[in-house]
Amino acid sequence: HGDARKAIKNHRNTDLLFIDLFSGNAPPKFINDPQFYQDCLASMSQDGLMIINLLPLGEIQTLIVEETLTKLTGFPPAIFSIPQYKNRIIMSGRFPLGHLPFNTKLRTLTEQFQLNLMNVIQLK
Repeated sequence: HGDARKAIKNHRNTDLLFIDLFSGNAPPKFINDPQFYQDCLASMSQDGLMIINLLPLGEIQTLIVEETLTKLTGFPPAIFSIPQYKNRIIMSGRFPLGHLPFNTKLRTLTEQFQLNLMNVIQLK
């Protein structure tokens, strides 16, 4: 909890970084600031994965974050949608992610932890 711009500067060599980018019912003002994403990447290990829960005001914000991450990492992020929600889940790293299949192992884990992820749709 807290200001992600400040908190991220205290971490290094992180393998898995979860970021909730919203404040109340809107994204924070720094959502389009490339420096924030550069700081996030600087906090990650070379094989680290960043997962962002984004609540964009419109699709243009998702596209801006996608373009920024692609420029910074050299690879397009994977972007997911959850039907009936405005959120976008964005995964990024310094390596190509490709299509992430919802396979048998994931299905087993979702049942074990009673998670309903089967409606998640990979947009990109």
